[in-house]
Amino acid sequence: MRSIRLPDGARLATYIDGPAQAPVTAVLVHGLSVTAALWRSHVPPLLRAGMRVVRYDQRAHGYSTRGTAALSLNQLADDLAQVLERTAPRGPLVLAGHSMGAMTLMRLIAPPS
Repeated sequence: MRSIRLPDGARLATYIDGPAQAPVTAVLVHGLSVTAALWRSHVPPLLRAGMRVVRYDQRAHGYSTRGTAALSLNQLADDLAQVLERTAPRGPLVLAGHSMGAMTLMRLIAPPS
């Protein structure tokens, strides 16, 4: 487990499997009231497919701390942007989300106008 420290003091527990030079990185984002462990069974097949796999405990979930920022979908999307910047700055990426994780992904890639 690694930790990503955010500007408001929150720390996001991050789990990275596979080589940094993998041709594709899969980023798996969990839903409300669960943790990155939700995706544990998905990691081995993704590794066998030659991918690098990044998972993290969202803010105030699992081993991640809350920080001082207000909890909101926008904040979760900002957190995800930090995770991507620090763990997978180059593509291509496969993004997968469950429940709130899918909402977080959608907010990041298509913010409201």
